[in-house]
Amino acid sequence: MFVIDNSGSMGTAQARLATAMDTFVARLDNEGIDFRISVTTTDDGNPWCSGTTPEGGSFVASSCRSRQEQFVFNGGSTVDVTDEACLDICSHPTIALLPTTTDVDPSPSPRPWIERIDGTTNLPKGVTPAAALRCFLPMGVDGCAFERPLESLNKAITRTVTNGEDEYGFIRDGADTLLVIVTDEVDCSASGEGIFLPDGSQVFWSNPGSPAPSSGLCWNAGVACSGASPYDGCSSENYDAEGDPGASDDDAVMLPLSRYEDRIGQLDVANGAGAVRVALIGGLPDAGGDLVYEDAGNPADQENWGIGWGCESGSVSALPPVRMRELFQDAAEPAECPLYSICSDDYCDELEHMIDRVLP
Repeated sequence: MFVIDNSGSMGTAQARLATAMDTFVARLDNEGIDFRISVTTTDDGNPWCSGTTPEGGSFVASSCRSRQEQFVFNGGSTVDVTDEACLDICSHPTIALLPTTTDVDPSPSPRPWIERIDGTTNLPKGVTPAAALRCFLPMGVDGCAFERPLESLNKAITRTVTNGEDEYGFIRDGADTLLVIVTDEVDCSASGEGIFLPDGSQVFWSNPGSPAPSSGLCWNAGVACSGASPYDGCSSENYDAEGDPGASDDDAVMLPLSRYEDRIGQLDVANGAGAVRVALIGGLPDAGGDLVYEDAGNPADQENWGIGWGCESGSVSALPPVRMRELFQDAAEPAECPLYSICSDDYCDELEHMIDRVLP
C-alpha cells in the first residue's frame, strides 16, 4: 500500500517512484511473489484546501493520463509536471481493471488495486504490472499542502477491513503487508481544524496575525527541538491548544503517534500469519548520512516550513519527517531500516530493500 504525497513539489519524486516500478516488479517476478498493490494520497482535507479532492485514504486506480489536470500546480507560480511525472512515464491512456474475487467477497468485481495471484493479473491484455504501476502511481501535484500521511494511512487501512468500502478485502489472510509513505514534508495529521483557523489558536502559526497559516504550523504543532540551531535533536511532542507540551493523547493538537502504533498493531494481529512492514521515503539524508536539524537559512523558508531541509538534491528538497520517522522506527524490527531518502537519484535500491524485508 503506497501513500503518496500529491502536493505541489512532488513531481520529480513521483516520476522517480513510477520509473522504479520496472525494477520493483522484476524483483517480485524473480522471487515468485504474488502481490496486490494499491495507492492513495496524503490529501485528507483541510480548511485551506477546499479546491482539492481529498482521497481520505481511498484507493486511486486510474491512469495518470486520464487525470492530467492534476499535474498542474497553481501556487505563487504555475508548475506543470504533466510530461515529467506522467506522459513521459505512462503509455496507457486508460486501464480497465478486470473483475476478481477476494477472501471476503467471492463475487467477481473490479477492485481498486493491481494484483497478480497464481500467475493471473487483473490487467487487460497487453498491459503489464510494471506498465500499469507507471500509470497508477503518479498522483499529481494539486493536492492539499497540509499533508496528512499518517491519518491517510490509517484511513486506508480502515477501509480495507470495513465491509462496504471499495477497498474491503485488499489484505489477504496470511499475506505479508508492506505500508509505504512517500512524502517531502512533515506529517500534519491534526486532531481538529482549530489550529488552522484565524479565529482559533494561532500559537503554532509561524507568523500569527497573517491571513493564513504556512506549512510551518505542521512542524511547530508536532515537534520539539533541544538546544539552538543546529539543534541537538528533535522529536515528536504532544502540545495542547495553548502551545504547552506534555499534553495527553486526548488533548494533543496533533493526533498522537499511539493512534497509529495501535492501528498497525491491530493490522498485524488481524493479518493471520502474515507480517506487517512499514517504510518511509522522506526527508532523510541519502546514503545513511546523519540527519541535521537546523533552521532554514532563508527567513522566508523558515516561516514557510518551520525548519530547514532534511535533504536536498537537484529539484528535490524535503523536510525532516520527525513523527513518521519515530513511528516507523518503533514499528520495525530492531535490525531493519525502514527509512529511505526521497532525495535519492532513483528509488530502485530502496524498493528492492523493501522486498528483502518481506521475504521469508
